[in-house]
Amino acid sequence: MGKIIFFVFLFSASFVFSQTEKEELELDNILNELFKTEELSIETKKLSYLYYTLSYSDKAYFAGRDFGIDQYGITPSLSFMSSNNLFVSLGSACYSELDPQWDLISLSAGFSKFLGKVEKLSLTGIFSRSFFLSNISDLNPNRISTSISFTDKNLKIRGSGGYLFGGSSTFYASADAEYKIKLIEGQKLTLDFCPEVTFLFSKQTISEEISFSSFNSIINETDVFDLINTQFSFPFEVDYGNWDFQLIYSINAPKAIGNEIDISQNDFFSFTIGYLVSL
Repeated sequence: MGKIIFFVFLFSASFVFSQTEKEELELDNILNELFKTEELSIETKKLSYLYYTLSYSDKAYFAGRDFGIDQYGITPSLSFMSSNNLFVSLGSACYSELDPQWDLISLSAGFSKFLGKVEKLSLTGIFSRSFFLSNISDLNPNRISTSISFTDKNLKIRGSGGYLFGGSSTFYASADAEYKIKLIEGQKLTLDFCPEVTFLFSKQTISEEISFSSFNSIINETDVFDLINTQFSFPFEVDYGNWDFQLIYSINAPKAIGNEIDISQNDFFSFTIGYLVSL
């Protein structure tokens, strides 16, 4: 297949967890990028495409945090991409220990565009709307986000940010770098190893109790924008005709927020299968 960059959205853990899991973090601060921008290689023809994906993670973490619940996640999605670089994506998420397990459906739309003739710099913009089965008023159902990517040979660097609103509004930013190592490159089959590091930042509201005496204290709340997680990923990516396969081993190194304790490094495996259909 020829190389042209479109942007599709794949689910990852975010915003969806049970009431017992939100004791230390507000729901809207679990920002592990509900829609994560990824590259997709397709034929360089003026066509439109449908792209189906199904992802499985053997463990589910939120902003890199382990809440002590052993659960897996399944995230299907369907994306339509037009030849003028516009796209629409529909997806959902299932987590084995949540009640209900299917707690979220999301619809997003956006565009992508190369900046300049050399096609090293690209820009994407996204609006997404989420529909939750749980009736929690503080959740933000709306997200506006953008990202810019620079690619030079096998190195790609990307920065992104977003604003969430409709509940307790907040914002986030992330930065990542990826290096592609080609292991197999044939006419129909390619195999790449693409190690990546991602830094996730978000606005946090930190509550601190200030005591003046045994009977007199106040709660002081401070908004802080800070790093909350660093993730190291080691994906093997297979491209065979219209099929895409991805096996990833990831390590989270979360940073403690406010009064968080017992926060530790964790890891997980994930697998994604995708199929591209030209229209």
